[in-house]
Amino acid sequence: MGRVIGLGLDSGSIGLIEELIAAGGLPHLAALRSRSARVALDSDPTFRHAVLWPQFSAGAEARFGGEWRRFQFDRSTYDVSQTGARHVIEGNEPFWERSGMRTITMDIPGTTVSGPGVHVTGWGAHAPLYPRASQPQGLLTELEDRFGVHPAYENEYEVGWHDPRRLDRLTNALVIGAQRGAEIAVELMRRFPDWELFLSVMSESHSVSEIMWQAVASDHPLADFDASVRTRLERVFGAMDAAIGRIVDQAPSDATIAVFSLDGMRASNGDLPSIVLLPELMHRMHFGSPILNDFDDIDGWRSAGCPPLVPPRSRPWRLAMDARLVDPPTHPLTLRLPGYQSARLTTPGRRLLELIKGKRLGAFGIEIPPESTDDPAILEGQLGPADSILFIDNYRPYRHQMRAFVLPTFGDAYIRINLIGREANGVVPVEEFDAECRAVASMVRACRDVRTGEPLAESIEILPTDDPLDPSDDRYCDIFVTWSRPVDAIEHPAVGVIGPFPFNRTAAHDARGFAWVAGDGVKPGPVPSVHSVLDLPPTIVRLVDPNAPLPPAGTPIVQLLRSDPAGVAS
Repeated sequence: MGRVIGLGLDSGSIGLIEELIAAGGLPHLAALRSRSARVALDSDPTFRHAVLWPQFSAGAEARFGGEWRRFQFDRSTYDVSQTGARHVIEGNEPFWERSGMRTITMDIPGTTVSGPGVHVTGWGAHAPLYPRASQPQGLLTELEDRFGVHPAYENEYEVGWHDPRRLDRLTNALVIGAQRGAEIAVELMRRFPDWELFLSVMSESHSVSEIMWQAVASDHPLADFDASVRTRLERVFGAMDAAIGRIVDQAPSDATIAVFSLDGMRASNGDLPSIVLLPELMHRMHFGSPILNDFDDIDGWRSAGCPPLVPPRSRPWRLAMDARLVDPPTHPLTLRLPGYQSARLTTPGRRLLELIKGKRLGAFGIEIPPESTDDPAILEGQLGPADSILFIDNYRPYRHQMRAFVLPTFGDAYIRINLIGREANGVVPVEEFDAECRAVASMVRACRDVRTGEPLAESIEILPTDDPLDPSDDRYCDIFVTWSRPVDAIEHPAVGVIGPFPFNRTAAHDARGFAWVAGDGVKPGPVPSVHSVLDLPPTIVRLVDPNAPLPPAGTPIVQLLRSDPAGVAS
């Protein structure tokens, strides 16, 4: 029997981490790396569908339908919702529960506080998909009273790559969050000493990378916009390194340390094409009219070398995009009052607002909800909005009239055919389904990058089906599109140029992950071959107990086990 401390770096890119270690910027991770067995992990294709963490927790292979799907499409209303966390996924409980390990978990996205053990969710997680809660109930509130909230929680979306002041505030919030998270982790292990597995996920790598990846991707159109972004990025990773050092220093001497990431980051190719450019193209193709106003001087923009558009510094991306709508919304007064916006970005102003509202606010004056007191069984069934949090919400009212439409996504594009007999207001007869899929694929294939003239789609996959009306076929889309490069404008032969629009996030997820494991009996050095992320949960189980039940998928990585695993590795 042993003990394992698993420290997940949410979308912690191994290439960047190795680069920062080589430059001397991450001394604690460098020390851990030198005594670790190092494993390359691959998460393809799961990373594209935002189910990595639920798959890890369940130790089960994701099937992209049912409870595994990040989004749910309502055929009767044409609305889309986000699925919440599931304690039981496809009939599989979390791997630590299945194995019977005494476990503490903190901020693992896509998990709940149900089941035996000590659990905290939503303290600082990026997209936890579950309300802020803890087991035992009240623990999260107690921890925040003592150590403080994560000041970036639910506040990070107020930041754009174009606003140095907000980038500085986000950087400070993530640094503070990493420091506080480490202290909470140490406290949990101290207060509940009878643990065999401690699992915690640090969100800061995800949050900083999404908005500052132009400092890493030298070929991104924004790479030369602001050289100081690199310093902010390095400062956040430095804070995470210090937090890991703090936890490792306080770890029991018999604990095996596993630092890992299930995926990484790369330049974002999908934000604008998937939630703005493609929906706008399909709307114009169908209705002959725009939802977004065209750019005033396309020829001048081209002549100038297609420079990225820079929103006003005080205006987040969504507000900048709303200003381009043919029929712009009327935002709440608080979003239109410069004084209010300035006040909530200062510490005195935020404290005053906290007194007025009687609520805890994050770094950008956005409320951090209190711990939920609801029963976990009730919380697990909740769905969250998907349309309303994305700009694609502007195209939602037209879905029922169109032959095909684009659905919400956080990266690659999902297109659904409006099929008679499947959708409530279907338009396309079933005998025309295949032809319609091919026509939509041809339309996407014709899209060109305005800067280069090259095709924009990297791949267009028409999902196979024997019967598109089969009620058991719980697919989200009929066509899946990946994009080749970051773009802010497209050109189509039937419509012309759409855009340019300001870039949003500069990073998206990548399949490459890693695990570094250090402990008694673990030989340092690279482990041969690339392993599936599904091999990590059974490996953790075997490091704790050579005889405990394993999760349903994956195989223990034998090079990481303390002793010969013959007879116990399957």
